[in-house]
Amino acid sequence: MAFVIAEPCIGTKDTACVDACPVDCIHPKKNIKYDDARPGFDEVPHLYIDPVECIDCGACVPVCKANKKDCIEPYTGE
Repeated sequence: MAFVIAEPCIGTKDTACVDACPVDCIHPKKNIKYDDARPGFDEVPHLYIDPVECIDCGACVPVCKANKKDCIEPYTGE
């Protein structure tokens, strides 16, 4: 089951989870211009985890500074 970035991290864009991800599935990245017209880091209110790219390893969960507030949660389809 993939993970999602939840309400406590909306507006924060803490990149600790990005650095911990072994497959680079958390977007958008800082200082990257996407060729496929995706919005860049400064243009979005929060980061997102691509559920197709996520390997469900959970490496992002313990490094999340807001983890006490359930910032990164398992995706349940809702």
